[in-house]
Amino acid sequence: MTEWFDKQKLVEAVDQHLDSTLDRVDKGWDPVWLSQIEMGKSMLAMSSGTLVVSISFVQYLLANATTLSSVWLLPTAWILLTISIITTILRYSWMTRARTFRIMIEYSRSTIRKALRDINTSDDIGPVVDSILNAAIDTPWNFSKKGIQVHDALTQSAFWSFALALILLLIFTTRNLFH
Repeated sequence: MTEWFDKQKLVEAVDQHLDSTLDRVDKGWDPVWLSQIEMGKSMLAMSSGTLVVSISFVQYLLANATTLSSVWLLPTAWILLTISIITTILRYSWMTRARTFRIMIEYSRSTIRKALRDINTSDDIGPVVDSILNAAIDTPWNFSKKGIQVHDALTQSAFWSFALALILLLIFTTRNLFH
């Protein structure tokens, strides 16, 4: 009975340690994810708004101008704005995957607890506990890390397609408004 009690204390101590570690991780990531959410909202609003405003501006120009130059810039900019909108929306689904680390750890709690209860008490338990936790953390971290990498790539795509679209619209505007 003593061996089980000691192992139960070990399980409780590891659970407590894991909870406090995951709480610190969550607190550390919170400002990052909140800013990412706000940036996504801003990118979506700016891309959509720019698309609508540029279409309205072209309608104004068509009504008041005899000829337009560099017209190819418009559909190119609109395609880039659409790419920015789509990649911004896709970011949110990948953000979900990027943030699944703790949930996946929670799903592996029973496996962690069973492995802790199966430890040979004659062993030095420190390295054994570390290897159990490392094995339990490895798959969730790699899964989340992939989500973070794709999320970051989509963020870059949304930003650069939006920036390039603005440049093209600026060139189109200056060529047609001031010529």
